[in-house]
Amino acid sequence: MNKIFAAVLVMLIAAPAFAAPSGTNAQTYARLKASNPEAYQRCRGLARERGYKGGDEDPAPARRFIRKCMQGTQR
Repeated sequence: MNKIFAAVLVMLIAAPAFAAPSGTNAQTYARLKASNPEAYQRCRGLARERGYKGGDEDPAPARRFIRKCMQGTQR
């Protein structure tokens, strides 16, 4: 009985950490943009200045730069 309880407890604690992120990348960045439009535009401009194009082919690097810039962790 204790082993079952321990296993259930571990799953309740660990499951949210391993869960897939909610929503798509587009939804995530739409929420990010909506949370602080001025910072989003400033970081987007900075990304373009630094050469991040982020088109349909591979938007991930530009998005990652913008996200980190808005979080204040981008160098």
